[in-house]
Amino acid sequence: MKKKLTINYFITLLLLLFCTFSFSQKVRVGDRMPQFELLDQFGEYFDTLDYINKQPMVVFFYTEDEAEICTREVIAFNKSIQEFKDLNAIVVGINPASVIFHRRFVIKLQLEYPILFDRNSEVQKMFRVPNYKKTKKPERFTFIIDKQGIIQKVFHNNDNAEIHIIESLKTLNNL
Repeated sequence: MKKKLTINYFITLLLLLFCTFSFSQKVRVGDRMPQFELLDQFGEYFDTLDYINKQPMVVFFYTEDEAEICTREVIAFNKSIQEFKDLNAIVVGINPASVIFHRRFVIKLQLEYPILFDRNSEVQKMFRVPNYKKTKKPERFTFIIDKQGIIQKVFHNNDNAEIHIIESLKTLNNL
């Protein structure tokens, strides 16, 4: 009986430590944005260090180019791009599709902001964005980052693409 209790205690302790470590590693409001450099749709490097202390950023992860809800999201960001520019904010979308796929997507939709190629989902992992269902593609998350590089809001909604834009603009207006 005592051995069983000790094993259960040990397993419980391990689970508690694992959960504490997992949850403490999430990117949260108030954290510094992870620094990254990725290729955009034209094969040019986009480096977040070029924007820190200059302007706020909206970094959004989406699942897939050409998917219905994702396409609505990137179009909605594009329709509101002037509002973001008026707030001196830069908008960037990220997913693991290749530069070539992103280029076609950006040209087709005439997007006015960069879409970044996250090879091996490295930046997705840095931001601790979970995979969508059983794919290796990110769930729909948006991070609003102030001029100093501090995350001011983390927003997640897989079903309502347009709300990401509303939440981003509301947060930027309050900075």
